[in-house]
Amino acid sequence: MIVIMKFKLIFLAMVMMAISLSGCISEEQNDLATVTKIIDGDTVDVRIEDGSVIRVRLIGIDTPEIYGENTREKWPDIDLFVLNEIGMDAKHYLENTILEKRVSLIYDEQSGDLDKYGRYLYYISKDGTNISKELVKKGYARAYRKYDCNLKSELILLENEAIEQRMGLWAGEFSLLENRLYIEYIHYDAYGNDNSNIEDEYLILKNNTYENIWLDEWYICDLSGKKYIFDEITIGAQEELILSSGSGNGVEIYYWNSSRPIWNNDMDKASLYNNDGNLVDTYEYCSL
Repeated sequence: MIVIMKFKLIFLAMVMMAISLSGCISEEQNDLATVTKIIDGDTVDVRIEDGSVIRVRLIGIDTPEIYGENTREKWPDIDLFVLNEIGMDAKHYLENTILEKRVSLIYDEQSGDLDKYGRYLYYISKDGTNISKELVKKGYARAYRKYDCNLKSELILLENEAIEQRMGLWAGEFSLLENRLYIEYIHYDAYGNDNSNIEDEYLILKNNTYENIWLDEWYICDLSGKKYIFDEITIGAQEELILSSGSGNGVEIYYWNSSRPIWNNDMDKASLYNNDGNLVDTYEYCSL
C-alpha cells in the first residue's frame, strides 16, 4: 500500500511539473498575467507567471474580424463598413485598457481549456472589471451564443441593453432596413491622441434610399451646438458620406476643418437637420 501511495505521489508530481512546463494555467485559481500583445478585439497574448507567453481567446464574446472577412451570413443586417470599423475599435479599446497591464485570467469550466485553434480560453479581468462584459456593453462585441459559458445569460442581457442604446455595432442596425437618410456611425475615439489625429475622428451618413439627396444647407450639430453646414453636396442612392472632423482635400471624404476634436469620447449626440431646419436623425452614444 505504501509503495502504491508513493507511486501515485510521484506520478502526480510529474503531471504537475509537465503542466507547469507546458505553460498550462491551473483552473483552480485566477492567475495573474501581463498582456503583451493585442491580436484583435477578442484575442490577446499574455505572459504568465513562469515567463511563458500564451494566446488567450476571451470567453463568451465575438468581435468583428479585422484580418479575415466579415460576411452577411455571420453578421446579418449590419453594414460591412461598420463591422470593419468596430473590429478596430474593439482592438483599440483593449490596447488602451489592458496592453502591458497586469490582469487576472479567470477559468470557466463550461468553456474548457482550449478552442479549436489551440488558444487558451479565459475571461480577463482588470481591477475587478470583466473585459468581456465591457466589450459587449460598449457594442464592440456580441454575446457568443454558439458555445456555453457561465456568463452567457448575463452577456446576452448586456447585448440587449447595447442594442436598445444603439451602441457600437447596433448603432445603425435597425436603420439599415429603413428607406431614409440617417447617421450610421461616429468614430469618436481617434487612434492615439485625438488632438493630434483629428482626421481619424469622423461621422458617416448613409443614404438608404434609391434616390440622390441634395444636402445643400443641411447641417449637423453636436451636443454642445458645434455645427457643420453642407454646401452643394450630393449623397448618391445607397451610398455613404464620410465627414472627418479634421482638415484635408479628399475626394470621397468631407472635412469639418476643425482645429479641435468635435466628438467627446465619453458621450455625445449628433443631430442631422435638413435645409428647412427640421430634425432628420440623431445618433447618441455613451462609452462610460
